[in-house]
Amino acid sequence: MSIFSYVPVYDQSPALDDLVSMPALEPFGETVVNFVDAFSKSMLASPEARTYPELASLAFWLRRSSVEKLKRHSLDETRIRVPRGVAFHVAPANVDTIFIYSWFLSLLCGNSNIVRVSSKPSEQVHVIIGIIAKLFAQKEYADIRNRSLIVQYGHDAQINELFSSRCDVRLVWGGDQTIKEIRKAPLPPTSLEMTFANKYSFAVIDAETIVNADNARLKSLTDAFYNDAYWFAQMACSSPRMILWLSDNQDKTDQARSLFWSSFEERIKQEDTGLDMSDYVNKRVAVDSLALYDQIQIEKNHSNDISRVWLTIPEIHEELHCGAGLFFESAIAELEDLLPLLSRKIQTISYAGIRCERWRNLLIKNNVPGIDRVVPIGKSLDFNYIWDGYDIPGFLMREISVM
Repeated sequence: MSIFSYVPVYDQSPALDDLVSMPALEPFGETVVNFVDAFSKSMLASPEARTYPELASLAFWLRRSSVEKLKRHSLDETRIRVPRGVAFHVAPANVDTIFIYSWFLSLLCGNSNIVRVSSKPSEQVHVIIGIIAKLFAQKEYADIRNRSLIVQYGHDAQINELFSSRCDVRLVWGGDQTIKEIRKAPLPPTSLEMTFANKYSFAVIDAETIVNADNARLKSLTDAFYNDAYWFAQMACSSPRMILWLSDNQDKTDQARSLFWSSFEERIKQEDTGLDMSDYVNKRVAVDSLALYDQIQIEKNHSNDISRVWLTIPEIHEELHCGAGLFFESAIAELEDLLPLLSRKIQTISYAGIRCERWRNLLIKNNVPGIDRVVPIGKSLDFNYIWDGYDIPGFLMREISVM
């Protein structure tokens, strides 16, 4: 395949050489902030976008007040921060909106951007690109259009090498295998790389909190957990794949589980989860495979959209988890029982009924080797400019020291 066989996803895309030769923009400059705000407002006003909760969440995150908060975090008058230059973004196929978060953070930092989006058909990406194309047709956003090359292409080492050779920073979101492939393309000696590897997440729920919850609180919690788990078919790195019940009382744990899952099944009845027969088969294969070498208990459910497996010893079993509403469950008596699980492969712990201060004490006291985020249930998929342990805007700018 020719190194020029990538496909721009909108008309009037700049040539690569032209983009690379463009001077950087001012970090958080007026035109860029206005562009991001116009995109947010267009998304919120779009009937198509409003049908997808993840697009509404994206638009809300990019509202002007959020951008101003990010600016205050990223810039201050005592430091000189400038754009790195050209950023090359490799977006994942399993989370349709990540390419916008990555691109816009870099754009706000003043960089020019080459963004590879997945060739996998996606209505969400189609909606996003349609809005971008309309904004790029406006003269006031020509500077941004001329510094933005959004492309699709298959697994092509030559194109990876081409874009990598022209960038000052590379961001790879596609998981372990994608990282291995992209890293075959060398970077210029002065360029940096930020990678987002395969990671896994779980929830910790205080059993007594569920037992004592009224119907409204329980419904609110199960609604929030549904959003965490099912928006991306449970395949986002931050989607919970296991629930750990915090209690030293087995009877209370059993009672909490019964209440929680009964409420959750009512929530499932209200939704089209988007799962299909292949998902149900994959879950059955995963559960049967796990049963071959681990002592498990397969729980009964009234919906194929939920599959539950009780583990005597908590473990993520990353190689056997296929998403699509498959939940491992286990119990811990104390938060300290989590420590053996906290490898660099753990990204997010979502929680209910546990004070934030308890989490802080656990993490500081034990200097844990892994875990990137601890958030309330319902916030697992909320993107933040600090992600996977990176301060992304800080990475996307250089700091100049003057003494």
